Amino acid sequence: MSRNSSGQNAGNSDKVFERAGVSKDEFYNNASIIQSKQIQQRENEDVMPVFLDGQTSHKLPHSIHRLIGGSMENGIKKKLGENLLDSFAFIFTQPGGRGVVAVAMEWSDKDPNKYTLHVRKNYPSYSELVHISKAIEEWFADEPGDATKDVLELDRNDTLWEIILHNCHQGISLLIRNGFGRRNKSQKISALSDALKRAIDKNSNPHTTEAGNDIILEVLREFKKFLRTRDRATSLHKITELCFKLAESHGTDMKERFNTLKGEFKREYQFSNRIEHLIYSLANYRRAWYDIAYFRAQHNSTTLNIKFNLDQPSSSMKQFPKPEILKINGKGIFDETKKESSYKTKIKRMKKRSKIYGGEVEYWKHCEMQILELLLDFDGKETFFDYIGRSKCPCWLCHHILSSMTSEFRMRRSHMKLYPKWKPPEFRSEQNQKRLAKKLKLLHEKMAELVTQPGTDKSGSTQTDCPDIKDTFLSPRREYPICNNGQS
Repeated sequence: MSRNSSGQNAGNSDKVFERAGVSKDEFYNNASIIQSKQIQQRENEDVMPVFLDGQTSHKLPHSIHRLIGGSMENGIKKKLGENLLDSFAFIFTQPGGRGVVAVAMEWSDKDPNKYTLHVRKNYPSYSELVHISKAIEEWFADEPGDATKDVLELDRNDTLWEIILHNCHQGISLLIRNGFGRRNKSQKISALSDALKRAIDKNSNPHTTEAGNDIILEVLREFKKFLRTRDRATSLHKITELCFKLAESHGTDMKERFNTLKGEFKREYQFSNRIEHLIYSLANYRRAWYDIAYFRAQHNSTTLNIKFNLDQPSSSMKQFPKPEILKINGKGIFDETKKESSYKTKIKRMKKRSKIYGGEVEYWKHCEMQILELLLDFDGKETFFDYIGRSKCPCWLCHHILSSMTSEFRMRRSHMKLYPKWKPPEFRSEQNQKRLAKKLKLLHEKMAELVTQPGTDKSGSTQTDCPDIKDTFLSPRREYPICNNGQS
């Protein structure tokens, strides 16, 4: 079977729910209520057992640390390998839920000079990414001159960096603009800068350095310039450079310096938490370049092929019920709370954000579920590496489906949010269909419990889509042997 045919069974999600003995309408109604009430789901292994039917394959995928060469310890190689695949997903991602990407890397010792990167998007429209993938393949095929020189410092005119900026500039711009809220962006940046300067003058912190303080303030100045400049490409190049240096060499300085705002500058301190997350988010665009550049430098005699699922996207359309007819145990969902108007407003906002018009909603098969179909429904999974790269952390449903369907593949930890437009995977083998049915039924029962819980009146999500962003940051320049020969 062709590996590009995983979407041929699209439209069979009704059968998936039938096998599980789950009402599709109730499943999506509950998902909508949980999201509107902003209930944060938590991992619970007692409630969410793994169904592997006692069977373990003798053909195991490659360990992700094998993707990274050199004499580093396997723990560091593992982190760098995971970051590499996350970075590949990251550079293909585009703004919004439709643009979220997952990838899997394939390699066989039968053809050791060839790597194949499989790419899937939440909404499988790939026309805008085909020319980018071709450019990356060509860049990868070019023999790097001096490997050490090529990766120690990113050149503004580097082909791969131009590709990343071309595809991601809109997402980077949105990150910056959204990071400072809707109003008074420049004033907020100025207030934070002034508070930091006063805190630096007032508090001599032994855990911070003068260089770290200077870069933090310079990053804030560049943010202000970006908001009024027309030369976005140059501005984004500079901002991502500073954010990467800050995260790479002065992450502790940044955290400690922001912590000094707690007492006297409480408002600025709360704002600084968002800015710290923004800085790491922007640093990851630079880190993606370094991850991929170091990989190429180590494998300069290989080729990289990029494959998409080129099937036409298929949609499952369903009437979205009005809030007042959603029921829990025979009662309206708003009967048991004093915040009725608040929840109704949230459901209306959710509909608008999800582009639900005319009472219809389009369900998406999340990108990691498409990758899971690819990995489990075809022979030859031993040719893949055991990590699924993601541009963002997986949702609650995808996390539990993957952890139950296989113990041989992993991905980033979940942000534990639940999305009502989620569509289950559609496996070909009867064994995988049975496993999925068991898990889907259990998840449905758990969701029925969650809808009875009180919601939150906080505006926005209870957690970012990338809660692991600081924990997973690791600079290749600090770890690769070619950077540690007296040149780092």
